[in-house]
Amino acid sequence: MAGSGPRSTRHEPGLPQVLHEAHTIVAEQLKRLRDLAEGARREGELLSTTLRQVERQLDEALLQHRTAVERRQLGEALLEQRVAELRDRSEELGSALAANRHALRQLEQLIRQIEMSSAALTDVDGGVADDPWALALRAQVIHGREEERVRLAREVHDGPAQVLANAQMLLETCYSLAQQTGHERLVLMLDRMRQATREGLQEVRRFIADLRPGDVAERGLVEALREYLRGYNNAYNAQATLDAEPIGRLPSEVEIVLYRIVQEALQNAHKYARGARVMVRLTR
Repeated sequence: MAGSGPRSTRHEPGLPQVLHEAHTIVAEQLKRLRDLAEGARREGELLSTTLRQVERQLDEALLQHRTAVERRQLGEALLEQRVAELRDRSEELGSALAANRHALRQLEQLIRQIEMSSAALTDVDGGVADDPWALALRAQVIHGREEERVRLAREVHDGPAQVLANAQMLLETCYSLAQQTGHERLVLMLDRMRQATREGLQEVRRFIADLRPGDVAERGLVEALREYLRGYNNAYNAQATLDAEPIGRLPSEVEIVLYRIVQEALQNAHKYARGARVMVRLTR
């Protein structure tokens, strides 16, 4: 398991001395690789936090710039420059985070391959169901699906979400202008439209958040689930709680699958048992 401490190299009964020495060498190298993976994981967590902050600042700057343009306020050029700087910073952080996650996946895959190759040396059963290379193939399929989810989330963010955000800003401007004219019916209709657009934008942003794998890779399954439950409770005024044992880190594909299972279960609870208390229990 990537990120865990060094494993014991006990001498298997009947294991030749040369294989025992090989296991000792492999264990030492695995410890170094796990330390590298843990460092990459911490770096990714910092990048992810910084990127979220910059994205919030960019959303605020875009809204301020749009308002300044519509109302012909002073400072439009400065706001445009700030938007450009934040967009460049966001793209830079996004690229760095993507490179970090790719490197971490490669490193974790290398660790798993070394672990499986080492375990195969002492495999006495040779069972197909537990074949380490078949397990590795399933892990790659899981990670491939997650990469596709992230790509789709990026496209929705840059496409429909941006269109809705622009529409909301325009409706806010139209609503303010209509209030000045005194046309009550027009004000009422625009108010309904801006409320519907705001709700639609919130739903799209929740959809984007659900597509992304949270901070599972950086923070681990338990902390990622705590964060997801906080967002879920705030979004739906729900009462979902998490009861988790200190299970430590699991293989990345296992954490991703468990995270998605909880996510799907909570979405079903919202659809079919709205208002019900939900407890997520995580044990070994």
